[in-house]
Amino acid sequence: MKKNFVVSFFTLLLFGLSLFIFDSNEVKAATIGQQLPQPEEGWQRFDDTNPLINYSGDNWGVESNINHYNKTAHWIIDQNNSINSKIKFKFKGTKVRIITDRNINASQGSNQIISIDGKEENYSIYGAPQGQTLSYEKNGLENKVHIVEISTIGKKISLDAIDIDSEGYLIPLDIESPILNGEVKGEGHALTWNSIEGAKGYNVKRSLNAGGPYDVIASNVTTNSYLDNDIEKGKKYYYVVTTVVNGAESENSNEVILPIIENSNATLVLHLVNNQIKEYNLTSSELNNFRDWFASGSESFYVFTQKSPEPPYNYIEDYIIKDKIVWFQVKKY
Repeated sequence: MKKNFVVSFFTLLLFGLSLFIFDSNEVKAATIGQQLPQPEEGWQRFDDTNPLINYSGDNWGVESNINHYNKTAHWIIDQNNSINSKIKFKFKGTKVRIITDRNINASQGSNQIISIDGKEENYSIYGAPQGQTLSYEKNGLENKVHIVEISTIGKKISLDAIDIDSEGYLIPLDIESPILNGEVKGEGHALTWNSIEGAKGYNVKRSLNAGGPYDVIASNVTTNSYLDNDIEKGKKYYYVVTTVVNGAESENSNEVILPIIENSNATLVLHLVNNQIKEYNLTSSELNNFRDWFASGSESFYVFTQKSPEPPYNYIEDYIIKDKIVWFQVKKY
């Protein structure tokens, strides 16, 4: 009996110790108002001097102090001239924290206004003096690109750092849009655009209506061109392209309207001097272009572009020399 009691006692003792060790090792998340010199697990930190954080207005100062993260923090210099001063940044992720200084000075903002994707909330940086303070936190955001704007009325704004989830990233606020060009090529539409510095890819969009709405027909294109073969003859298409940088998109480029590709309604038969016969299915406008070329004294050759019947080629171009044509025949249908 005594032996069983001893065994039970030590079992309970070990169980109690395990609970104590588990509780002492448990990491509790920081709370609003707590000093947070480093980002916690699952977070990453961006200093206030990061170039992807925008400070608008001309009332900003940068204070150097060992109490700040990386020894710097941004401040509104004149609280009476803060109405047009804002902090703005864009990030992709699911959560965000605002790290600031805190002070009992009356000019400190107890009504800091933060807007995330247009939804406003308030937080305070007023209180007992403390550096690197967790002043605001937002969790549970959709994992997408978010736009954050911080402002105040009649008070100072402070920013020491921004924390976001460890898988997220900051994104440039202004991404340059490409300049789009296009032309009809054979039975498709060939689109080209200029390179944008820092672009990770481009999204190609089209619509059947001027000004959209546009459907994405190709995403994250890594070249500066795209050939749209999936078109219906007799329809007009409107195209735009956007720049993609770290998951964020620029505004739409200029819109390119490409003319209707008509249904073929004639077959042109060419008899060449070597007794070779060539046939091309043409639209009325293409046939007229050939006739005009043949009757004029312009270039000595004419190019017929046809879709290639087999890979890896997309198109075949036949260069027909005018002096090699004996006669031609048009079959209309």
